[in-house]
Amino acid sequence: MRLWDKILAIASTGPYAAPIWIACAFILLSFLRGPLIGQLFKAFRVKDAALADTMKGKIDRPLQMLFFVLAITPFTLLIPAPTGPILVVIVNLLAFALLFHIVIQSIDLAVFNWYLHRRQAKVASVVRVFILSILYAICAMLLLDWAVGVSILPILATSTVLTAVLGLAMQDTLKNAFAGLNMSLENSFEQGDWVMFRLDSATDHLYGQIVEIGWRTTKIKTLNNNYAIIPNSKFTTHELINFDKPTPVHARTVTIPVSLSADGENVKTALIRSAAGATGVLEDPPPDATPLEIKLDHVVYQLRFWIASGAEREHMTGSVLQRCWQELKELGALPKPPQ
Repeated sequence: MRLWDKILAIASTGPYAAPIWIACAFILLSFLRGPLIGQLFKAFRVKDAALADTMKGKIDRPLQMLFFVLAITPFTLLIPAPTGPILVVIVNLLAFALLFHIVIQSIDLAVFNWYLHRRQAKVASVVRVFILSILYAICAMLLLDWAVGVSILPILATSTVLTAVLGLAMQDTLKNAFAGLNMSLENSFEQGDWVMFRLDSATDHLYGQIVEIGWRTTKIKTLNNNYAIIPNSKFTTHELINFDKPTPVHARTVTIPVSLSADGENVKTALIRSAAGATGVLEDPPPDATPLEIKLDHVVYQLRFWIASGAEREHMTGSVLQRCWQELKELGALPKPPQ
């Protein structure tokens, strides 16, 4: 009898018949997984090539491994004890783990990479990781119950004590993590916003652009091209001014000393003209100037002008002050230095 005839005889009769055909079916599905994913995209009318590449990178290899595990699963049932039952548990555990991983990654791609992205809805990465972590935790508990037969209730009871111990040991870390989650849900600021953050001192502020919002800390890039790493819990107890929300158009206010002998209307006109002529200062709303405080040897004026970019805030302020100094000098309104 030829070798091929022997293989067909084994595959058609005996205890190995069903496992062989099941294995062949899953091996065939393994080779057809690419067209199957393509048909799934076609059914949901997804035409995003970038999303298809992302799905292939995240799901293709786990799906191939799942088909391989399912192909060998029937053969583990034929192995006698004590090795056989142990292998069955291991294979079932691995198959369920791969299946849950594929489902969760599919949800991640479908909801965050496709649905929300198509509707231009911004979701912070910390929220995304938090949701996926909960899904993995739920699947892990179900996996222990289904594949291994371990009851979840004793684990939850034991984990209560363990959670209390870890909660005390990781109090600051957990506080920062929940603060980061709360910040993401409130959406009070996001990556790219220009903000001013009050430090521990009431008069000390940090100005810069948010470049990263993480689980525990938020990274701010300052005007000196340095990075400030601030714990997320600080944002719930300290003042934060966002110059990009609700709109990037915001006012910049400066105080300027003026001589007591200078004419008030001429000073106001000169200050407004100086601000209006500076590059980047908006015409609408127009700049305004008003006396703020009278000292023994000078008057303090407040000049307010509007800008549309937090990135140029300090540069525009310097330009306006330079023009104001020149205007006041020509007007003879600069205060005299003390004798």
